[in-house]
Amino acid sequence: MIKTIEKAEIAEIEEKKSKFIAQIYPVQKEEQVKDILQKTKKNYKGARHHCFAYRILKEEQLIEKSSDDGEPAGTAGQPILNHLKGAELQNVLIIVTRFFGGILLGTGGLTKAYGDSTKKAIEKTKIVYQDWGYVVEVEITYANFPNLEYEAKKRKWNLQNKTYLQNIKAELEIPKKMWKDFTNLNSNKTIKLEKYNILEEKFIDI
Repeated sequence: MIKTIEKAEIAEIEEKKSKFIAQIYPVQKEEQVKDILQKTKKNYKGARHHCFAYRILKEEQLIEKSSDDGEPAGTAGQPILNHLKGAELQNVLIIVTRFFGGILLGTGGLTKAYGDSTKKAIEKTKIVYQDWGYVVEVEITYANFPNLEYEAKKRKWNLQNKTYLQNIKAELEIPKKMWKDFTNLNSNKTIKLEKYNILEEKFIDI
């Protein structure tokens, strides 16, 4: 189980005319970091620095990385990462974009500004807990769908993306540790699925 954030947020502070814009994102893969950084640089073309840090859990290994992006070593990326660690957040990326205001802040001032903007962004987020699970596409008859809704609600499985055709198609998010419950419900005809298949494995809310 990991502690992470529900959705992206943004916070901003100003220090001696320099503007620090902190963006916080939920991420599950390092590839997402590159895409978000590219978009950030495109959106804030006049900024001098886009410093960042992230903590991503990959195959039970926690990957931690940070970047000062041209700021003096240790004044930007590390303070951002320290706040992520302090909040015990995983699968989270924070990018702090700086627009220089013409006044030098010094190493202490930079460390404080990057840390304060990061802290403000974290405080704006909603914390959620997630575990590794499956996203499963299911197909079920209209007559049996209430049974599926009941069992999903009872076990707190997220039932989403419903499509009403000849049968009902939907997606279920099921924690790995509850997979046997799901297959048992289907095999003993409690939910009577027409068919199902796993779409992907990822961290899901619990």
